[in-house]
Amino acid sequence: FTQDNGNILSHYYDERGKLIGSRLTKDDDSPAEGTEVEYYFNPAQVRMITQWDNKGNITTKKEFYRSGKVFSERTVRQKDTIITFLNPKQKKMGELLIKEGHPYQGVAYNLDESGVLQGKEDYKLGILSESTFFYKNGNIKQKVDNDIHGSISKITYFNKNKSQKGIVSFRNETPYEGYLYDNLGKNESYVFYKEGEINEIKQLDDTNRLRFYKKVQENGEEVGDIYNKKGEKEFHYIIKKEKDKDRYDIKTTISFKQFKNGKEIHSGVIKDGILSQGSIRLNNRYYENADYIYKIVDNKIVKDHFYKDKIFKTEILYLDYKKEEDSVFHPYLDGFEISEEDFQPYMNNPTFYHPIMESSNRY
Repeated sequence: FTQDNGNILSHYYDERGKLIGSRLTKDDDSPAEGTEVEYYFNPAQVRMITQWDNKGNITTKKEFYRSGKVFSERTVRQKDTIITFLNPKQKKMGELLIKEGHPYQGVAYNLDESGVLQGKEDYKLGILSESTFFYKNGNIKQKVDNDIHGSISKITYFNKNKSQKGIVSFRNETPYEGYLYDNLGKNESYVFYKEGEINEIKQLDDTNRLRFYKKVQENGEEVGDIYNKKGEKEFHYIIKKEKDKDRYDIKTTISFKQFKNGKEIHSGVIKDGILSQGSIRLNNRYYENADYIYKIVDNKIVKDHFYKDKIFKTEILYLDYKKEEDSVFHPYLDGFEISEEDFQPYMNNPTFYHPIMESSNRY
């Protein structure tokens, strides 16, 4: 609760309603002693207890499993801090030395939000050398190797049965060769890299339905399919890119077919971002229930604006707008351009950040 002087006094209780700690947060942000408690949720349960002195230093810090047994315990030795990690049987798993507030030497373990072992990190002389992440059954999900500078060099993935699934190598902290997976154990989404370039993408949603697939063919063409929430195909397209010898830029042609309920409803060709043949219906990326239909009529592009399937506006672009000296970035094109992004649905791209590192408050 907030006191008259602006300070905030927080009381913390355990699962039985017993007061286990209090700490005053001062209005001027000056150091305050006391005890803070963090909790698991659903059901609420004590996860971590931290005690502070009147100088703002942590004196003790304990994290607990869901069982109530100690997972980690922090102790201060002169200027250094030691975090000891225990398994559910209360046997020592590892130890991490903290220097000047940063991990320096040893092993750090981490629990997920449900109190299950999620991963571990290995530190050598202040450098993160290796990160390991686990399935809920305790088997290794993926192992991240770093170079002597702490930059990621490769990720090795494993199946739940412990067999190796694949490896992706990195150059300059960027995927270079192999499959980068999204969240093994939940789905099989991935991005495949070949010599530093994206060669293939497979994206599944939270219900494990295929939503997007694209692959670069041997001739350089990109062939893709987009699916809706029901798993029904909405688009099939081919992207072809050619270098313009005269202008030193790249010309892009997208040939597409659009489907609804298994039937083709639109098809056409888009050249350098402008519809040149056929028709297409696209959703507004920012407003739900808003759509556009682009179509070629005689020598012009007609763009109809829809809201909840009712037309409320029509725009027209005459195809003779572009003369030889005109740039493709002609002002009349505003609102008529269709980009490659319109053929890539919103995706949860696979990532390779380290969730344990993000929890810096643990140290």
